[in-house]
Amino acid sequence: MAGDNQNNVQLKVAVLSDLHFFSANGKPDRSPSWLQVDGAKLKSEVNPWDSLQDLISSENLRADVLLCPGDITTWAEKHALAFAWEKLNDLRMALGAKILASATGNHDVSSRGAIVGANAIRDLNCPSDLIGFLKTLSPIYPVVFCPSLFDENQARQFRTQYFGDDFVRIETDTMRLIVLNSCAHHTTIENDYERGFVSQAALEELKRQLDESTSRKINILLCHHHPMLHENHNLGSYDYMLNGQLLTDLLSAHGDWIILHGHKHHARLAYAPASCSNSPIIFAAASFSAMLGDALSQHSRNQFYMMDISLDHPVGPPLGAIRAWNWHNGCPWSENFDDVAGLPSGCGFGIRQHPDFLARDINTYLGDEPVTWDSLKLQFPWLHHLIPGDLQQIEICLEKTYKIFLEKDAGTIRLIGRA
Repeated sequence: MAGDNQNNVQLKVAVLSDLHFFSANGKPDRSPSWLQVDGAKLKSEVNPWDSLQDLISSENLRADVLLCPGDITTWAEKHALAFAWEKLNDLRMALGAKILASATGNHDVSSRGAIVGANAIRDLNCPSDLIGFLKTLSPIYPVVFCPSLFDENQARQFRTQYFGDDFVRIETDTMRLIVLNSCAHHTTIENDYERGFVSQAALEELKRQLDESTSRKINILLCHHHPMLHENHNLGSYDYMLNGQLLTDLLSAHGDWIILHGHKHHARLAYAPASCSNSPIIFAAASFSAMLGDALSQHSRNQFYMMDISLDHPVGPPLGAIRAWNWHNGCPWSENFDDVAGLPSGCGFGIRQHPDFLARDINTYLGDEPVTWDSLKLQFPWLHHLIPGDLQQIEICLEKTYKIFLEKDAGTIRLIGRA
């Protein structure tokens, strides 16, 4: 977490979501992910987790913070949950990250209830404890720190706050991190466990805490469920976060925020709808290792992300640049530049100027000869900080209005020039 002063704050964040580790003795008729646990190891030697270790080593990847938006296991299996938490802690060490945080996903709590028999008396000995096992995880869940930041007693206090207030706030010199439990009010009733929820009490306590946190930092809220509708590719709308709009409005009133969530297994980068132009950035992370199925695999991949976030000025939004890697059908992790198969490397966030105005600036700069895309990014650094939808609109405007075309190779823009 670098930054000599509040005008030059840098943060490198590693992101992986919806791991869905599951046990070999779970449900044999279903394979929810590529990460099947068999005793003290993964059953298959070909899996995205071991391949990630190779990627980290070959590219010397390092991060300040490791964030996981939940569903680290499947069906709340205790053995797989403990195994997943141990592996995430190993990954924190491999990346050199000072902080690991994981929000609670619906598969991390036993909200669907225990499978019991027909004896009502004996079944009284099978309580449905939704979160009890999470409280026993070691290191202390849901946030782990290097010893130089916080001690174990503080970590226990953070755990108490997380399960008591439905969220915990962590502040460092450069970052303000909110880990929100959108599963805090799950019950065994289907209407509860099929969606996320942030309560009015949690919103009021969050407002109180944000009112007293006024220093300028990189603000991140980590949760599992999506606070705005995510209906792409017939993914449905029933499983959103209830009171999600109230949450995004509250964050908008307290600076610039990045909301990182999972759950949908489909990557998307967008700005939340709000009554002001500094609405939160919504980063929906794809699943790291879930079996996607035939329909979703046409539009998504298993992905891993490295996100560089900066505050380069005393005012204004954070600027983000994202690298994304895909894992598909047993092939090693490879950097993705195709916006059809997940979030593409080279996208980002923070520049919200109208795409037509940005296209006009490019047209004014270009002469009659084509230039490389890399040289254009040197001329216009804001190209690193566009969400994919805005870049697509710039391409459309360049082509239709100015007859300027982009030449691509395997999804990567190489040249830009006039027709």
